[in-house]
Amino acid sequence: MFAAGRAAVKVVAVRDSRVTIEAVGDSGLLERRVPSAGAERYVPLRVRGTWTVRVTYDHGIVQDFHRNERVYSTMNRRAAQTDDKVEVAMRLVSHSI
Repeated sequence: MFAAGRAAVKVVAVRDSRVTIEAVGDSGLLERRVPSAGAERYVPLRVRGTWTVRVTYDHGIVQDFHRNERVYSTMNRRAAQTDDKVEVAMRLVSHSI
């Protein structure tokens, strides 16, 4: 989703057939030049993303999924800055084996 980066993955809980895994990542910094609003010149763009994902499995089936993501961007040497946060959560309601 972002520039190449790193993620640290760890098992945070194990109980019977349930396991919860968490991944914390950082995309690193992506720098490039993009067309300006009027497309008459190119301006610098810097983007960095961080995220945390927590997933719980039971018998190998996803039960809960939760992701927090934050994207920071700066365009045209701080002329425009954004700090976006997205949160997604899903829970399995029912299934049969």
